[in-house]
Amino acid sequence: MLMFWLQCYSLVLACTFQVDRGDASVGDVDVSMQLGAGHPMGPLKLADYVGLDTCLSILEVGGRKEGGGLQCWWQL
Repeated sequence: MLMFWLQCYSLVLACTFQVDRGDASVGDVDVSMQLGAGHPMGPLKLADYVGLDTCLSILEVGGRKEGGGLQCWWQL
């Protein structure tokens, strides 16, 4: 089950990087995933719904399993 959540939140993290770099707005990312991939809600709306602290915890646990902590996600 952890692998499922890691896949979901690695998408959230990638979308967060797009917004941070200025490539897209939060609304653009969410609408594109809803229309393009058929998601019921965009990844950033999902992260807000679940809670950003929960997202961070999942990424930290997954990063520790990969041997790099949260920093291993920065290498995406």
